[in-house]
Amino acid sequence: MRLTYKLNRLLWIALDWIYPPVCAGCGKQNSRLCQECLDQINKITAKQCVVCGNLISDTHTHRHQCKKDTAYLSSISSWAEYHGPTRLAILSLKYKQNIGLADTLSEFLISLVSRKQMQIDLIIPIPLGRVRQKSRGFNQSALLASPLSQYFDIPMSNNAVQRIKETGSQVDLTALERNINMEGAFLGNSAKLRGRNVLLVDDIITTGATMNHCAKAILESGARCVHAISVAKTIRTDTHP
Repeated sequence: MRLTYKLNRLLWIALDWIYPPVCAGCGKQNSRLCQECLDQINKITAKQCVVCGNLISDTHTHRHQCKKDTAYLSSISSWAEYHGPTRLAILSLKYKQNIGLADTLSEFLISLVSRKQMQIDLIIPIPLGRVRQKSRGFNQSALLASPLSQYFDIPMSNNAVQRIKETGSQVDLTALERNINMEGAFLGNSAKLRGRNVLLVDDIITTGATMNHCAKAILESGARCVHAISVAKTIRTDTHP
């Protein structure tokens, strides 16, 4: 654990003392996510499909529906299901500029990576398009990835992969539409990626299209393997192993 990580943690503790936070889930004071809301979160402990991120049995790597799809990711791991307090926290981070939540949520990602014992030597946050980055003012994935880089003493790169296609919002798109929408969206930098074991970081995985297309660009640029983690995963109810 690097000194930088410890200093940043102390900084957030000091800021919380000066400007007491409120829970993103219920509004209770003095906590970004109170214990009652944390207790409502469904944490993901099952294995996840390497294409879409949905839950599968330990004997499989793909959902039945994803068998024909190319898997560019070596693994997908998400901390919790995207609903309730988890959903409210991510929405608050992204759309209410509640950036302190990135510090809180990154602690759960650190625990997730520690548990999975991934062999990685480069951390990459999923890049935003220029229009959305300018509109939002920050990349929430980078805010989540930075503490991981500091804690594990692994370099993070914001320019090893570029988003070269403005894809717009995918909220109302089907899985097929999302996949088509993400075609050719990313371009990797071979000089930074060749021979690397990469960890991709994002706030939420819905269909896996963004992660997979980003991983494809990374592998085409010479990386050895790509793992993906996210705070949350939208779980489908029609899953089959």
